[in-house]
Amino acid sequence: LLPPGLNAAPVRLTMVRERFLPLDVELVDASGQRIVRVRDFVGGLTRPALLATLDFVLAAAPPSAEGAAPLILDLRDSGGGDLYEALDMAALFLPAGAVLGSMQGPDGRSTVFHAPPGGKVDFPIVLWVGPETASAAEVFAGALQYHGRAKIVGRPTFGKCSSQRDVGLSDGSVLRLTNRMVWLPGGESCADVGIQPDRVVGTAMLRDPSRLLAVSMALRHGRGAKVPPPR
Repeated sequence: LLPPGLNAAPVRLTMVRERFLPLDVELVDASGQRIVRVRDFVGGLTRPALLATLDFVLAAAPPSAEGAAPLILDLRDSGGGDLYEALDMAALFLPAGAVLGSMQGPDGRSTVFHAPPGGKVDFPIVLWVGPETASAAEVFAGALQYHGRAKIVGRPTFGKCSSQRDVGLSDGSVLRLTNRMVWLPGGESCADVGIQPDRVVGTAMLRDPSRLLAVSMALRHGRGAKVPPPR
């Protein structure tokens, strides 16, 4: 805009609108604490992105140091994705041989998945989850919770422990078929019930990172949470 009374030749600008795709793994800040937000589980991509992000975070402040804050993985907006990627990511935090979960196909046969050997991430973890956390994200969270590897803060998750296959039809529409059921390491399903957090918070607090962080720190160190008031 030009100030009133200023004569100038009009300027034509061209703006190109492009679809914005957020990163699958994103590093954000909450009250001075770095939070790793995982939005999606993409086959072959999310695990290396998480490893690269963790290398960066650990170079600055290793969470395993005495009295340090745990690493926070934010799954509140993770609607799922590739189940095998979720299992591979869970294996990063679990010892070799640990049961990650199992899948049952249409023929009734089940395949059990175990964590392979290799480098492991061993510092303390807290997961943030909510009603939008679904599918592969629930499998990831359920595996870490079952083995006592991570504490979970938030609201119960969506409740979708199944896998779908998309079939394209001649009219351009897509038929989505549920072709596999997924079971957590203990043999239970999260379908319809979701993952239950170790510390359940209110709906308003779920969207307040500073308050979630206070609860996470208290849960990690076995104390009652002194939660700051809403901002």
